[in-house]
Amino acid sequence: MKREKTHNTNKAIPKAGLAHHKHNSMLERLTYRGVLLAIGLSVLYLLPIALTGSNWFPVLALDLSAAEVTTALMQCLIGAVAIHVPLVFQKLTHIKLPGGLCAFFYMFVFCATVLGEVFSL
Repeated sequence: MKREKTHNTNKAIPKAGLAHHKHNSMLERLTYRGVLLAIGLSVLYLLPIALTGSNWFPVLALDLSAAEVTTALMQCLIGAVAIHVPLVFQKLTHIKLPGGLCAFFYMFVFCATVLGEVFSL
């Protein structure tokens, strides 16, 4: 009795997140992690100021109003969500974006959120 070969059509489901995609470029991974780290550090700096109302880090003696701190915190949180737009786009449309384009997008979000807020203070 001859046995026919069958092709296995079950494909492994990829894990979510940038770190699990093997086809992403090193530049894209480094900028993603760097921007996420910078935004996270900004949130860690601004969150105690927003909760307590006082600047806890004496080196940066900035006189910030509650509205400025809240605005900066919201911009950082929106930036943290915005850097995931290329990942969601690639997952939904199954279109692979070039690594340089994603890295440029991450740097743009970084400049718009973190650097834009730093220089406006």
